Amino acid sequence: MSLKALAHKVISREAAERPPEHDLNRGVQFPLNTGISQKVQNWPLGTPVFSSPAAAWLHAKLTVPQRIAPLVAEWVGTMDTPTGRSIDALMEARWALRVEAYEGEDSRLWWRLPAETVQ
Repeated sequence: MSLKALAHKVISREAAERPPEHDLNRGVQFPLNTGISQKVQNWPLGTPVFSSPAAAWLHAKLTVPQRIAPLVAEWVGTMDTPTGRSIDALMEARWALRVEAYEGEDSRLWWRLPAETVQ
């Protein structure tokens, strides 16, 4: 095997093992000719793909509607025990997941995932 062919094989394998790049306007983008499409075919149907750890965390928390203030406090931590996570990352995840904000019956602000519509 030539050095060029070996290098191509290694690069292709590394690209196939990398997580997909996410573009909010076009969805998940996979590099061409990397074998990713075969891996995706093996994912269970309905498996969400997240653009960041913040999006995965927020999606898991919002299986039921949650008050905004405690969620933000849990994400960033307190002055004494900060988590090191950025509120900007949480807000980006909110937009990526299209989280809806609303005022609850208790007059507090809540977040929820958008309801799926059936057409």
